[in-house]
Amino acid sequence: MKTRRTEEYATAALFGVAVLAFLLHLGQDETRSALLSGTASIAAGLTWLHIRGGSTRMSKPNKRRFKLSEVRTQQAQKRGGSTIDFETDNGDTFSIPAPGFWTDDQAALIGNADTVKLATALLGGEDNYARFKAAGGQSQDISLVMAAYADAQGANSEGESSASSAS
Repeated sequence: MKTRRTEEYATAALFGVAVLAFLLHLGQDETRSALLSGTASIAAGLTWLHIRGGSTRMSKPNKRRFKLSEVRTQQAQKRGGSTIDFETDNGDTFSIPAPGFWTDDQAALIGNADTVKLATALLGGEDNYARFKAAGGQSQDISLVMAAYADAQGANSEGESSASSAS
């Protein structure tokens, strides 16, 4: 019998797949291998969850309960913030939420082929998107910024972090 928690886990996993698929679709060739590996891992986890009949019981050796606000803060610190800040050639600055910090409305646009809607949502609305366009930006530039962010997080074509491949 599937529980509400199972549905929440499945929703979170599907969101992860959507983010990876988005980055894979719009990413550069050197990040595709790492993204494919991540997508395959999530798919395997969903399959395992389905085989177990929706049961999410797992051993918890540390018996720790995570507080959502602390997790968000820790992940923002680990990733260098909850936003991706960038600048246009004329010096105007913008920011979009980093993956994992998107609102539900923003995340719902992932499968949508309309990159203008996604860029508008990520930039915070039509006024910011109009300012972005006036500064020379295009909706696909948001994809490029996200790809640069993924690169800065340390992913390379072998799926290893930059630090581990340098040794």
